[in-house]
Amino acid sequence: MQPGGAGMERLTIKETTQRLGCSEVTVRRKIKRGELQAEKEETAQGYEWRVLLPLTIEPPPSPTDLIDAPLLADEREAAAFRGTIAVLERELAGRNQEVERLTQLLSREQEIARGAQLALPARVGEDEPGAPQHPGVQRWWSRLIGRLSSA
Repeated sequence: MQPGGAGMERLTIKETTQRLGCSEVTVRRKIKRGELQAEKEETAQGYEWRVLLPLTIEPPPSPTDLIDAPLLADEREAAAFRGTIAVLERELAGRNQEVERLTQLLSREQEIARGAQLALPARVGEDEPGAPQHPGVQRWWSRLIGRLSSA
């Protein structure tokens, strides 16, 4: 941050927002990015930012300017909204493409899993009635229950 030189005006953040027609957040962001020159000023409560803007000699507003001023502010706001909408539409389109790509990947993975399941030999569970029995072989849990009941 460079100290103010000749021809520079020191404004509070609130005054800067009014001068530039933007929000406090935008002013602070511009200070952080170096788009606006600013310096810290010590106060009794801590410090305050002072934004350094070039001095401009502006003629006093004419009555017609005062009538058109809200319209111009509305036009700036509408332009800002249009810009925001365009950014959000691009982001949404990108996310839609990503969702489509992930859906295709998921479909392929599901097909691979189905094919792998079909390739596996069919198993008949040990506890099912059709399970093959080996003569003379007793299941471990049957032996355990027999030992517990005889004890």
